[in-house]
Amino acid sequence: TIARKAASITLSGPLWNTGNVVAAAKRIPGNGKTGIAIVRWNCASGEALPDVKLFGPDYTLRYPSANQKHLLASKRNYAAQLPWHWLVFSIDSGERVAGINMESPGTLFTIWRNQLIYESPLERRLVAGKWVYEPIRLRAIDLRNSSELWSRPIRDTANRGPYPPH
Repeated sequence: TIARKAASITLSGPLWNTGNVVAAAKRIPGNGKTGIAIVRWNCASGEALPDVKLFGPDYTLRYPSANQKHLLASKRNYAAQLPWHWLVFSIDSGERVAGINMESPGTLFTIWRNQLIYESPLERRLVAGKWVYEPIRLRAIDLRNSSELWSRPIRDTANRGPYPPH
């Protein structure tokens, strides 16, 4: 029933099922710019729930969380030390769960209790004339005060070069 209802409107991406709600993103035009709203249906009854506007044209919708209970949007933040501002929304209600400055535009993540758990990418930076590599890490941020709670390196098996000659 919900799939038929979703097919009758123009959506900006796939359907997400949280267990209680099936939802999808929908572009909403306004003043020549496009924002994003979330269109939702009750899983049990198939009844349409009210649409919720998530954000305006400044942000870009990135990814659902690993458990598909939250959505990530981000925008470039030139004034802050960390160059990206993340907004995390609940798919069930459309409520904003978190707003935090981060080092990347988006990555795999989940919310657990008051923690944002995410994968930080491989980093390379020049320190005192030498390249320092930071491995891919799994990190947890406390959403109440934006402090890092823990960080663990993840084994990275991808071949990043150098590659053999042709």
